[in-house]
Amino acid sequence: MNNFAQELRHEHQLIDKVLAAMSTVADLMERGQELQASTLAGLVQFLRIFAGEYHHNKEEKYLFPLLETKGSIEINRRVAQVQREHCEIADVVNQLASISVIYSSDPEAVKLSLVPLIVRLAELYPALIWKEEYLLLPLAEHVLTDSEQKVLQSKFLRITQEMGADVHDAFEELASGFALVVEYADAGACPLCSPAA
Repeated sequence: MNNFAQELRHEHQLIDKVLAAMSTVADLMERGQELQASTLAGLVQFLRIFAGEYHHNKEEKYLFPLLETKGSIEINRRVAQVQREHCEIADVVNQLASISVIYSSDPEAVKLSLVPLIVRLAELYPALIWKEEYLLLPLAEHVLTDSEQKVLQSKFLRITQEMGADVHDAFEELASGFALVVEYADAGACPLCSPAA
C-alpha cells in the first residue's frame, strides 16, 4: 500500500465483500437454506479480528487521536460519530458471536435470531464505510502533514507485522471466498450454505 488512506480503503473493500456476501446469505436463508456453522464461525472471526481488532484498531488507536490533535470541532464531531458506530457494530458482532456458539450445536434454536443480526451488520457497515471513505479519510489526507502521514503508515505497518502476513493473507482469502456467494445467488445456490433439513 502507498499510504495509510489507501490501506484503509483496501480494507473497506474486503469488509464490503464479506458484508455483500452475508446479505446474500441472509436472503438465501430466508428462502430455506442453512448457513454452515463453519461459515458462521469464519464470519465472526473475520468481523472480530480483521474488521475489529485489526482495521478498527488502526483507526481508533492511531488515526482518530491524531485527527483530534488538529483542534477542529468538525473533525472531532466526525470522529465521535464514527467511534459511536464502531461501538454499535462491535455490539452486534458480539451478539453474532454468542449466537454462533449455539448455532454450531443447534442451528434451529437460533436460526430466527441469526438473519436479523446479519442484516443489521449489512446495514450498519456500508454507512460507516461511506462516512470514513468520503468524509473522514479525505479530511485526514488534507489536514495531516506528510510526516504525520508517514508516522501513521509506519504504525499501521507495525500492526500488520504483529498480526502476521500469513494471517492477513488468510483473511484476504476468506473475503474472496465469501464473495463467491454473490456470484452464485442468481442460481439460488450458496457455496457457504447447505440445504435446510
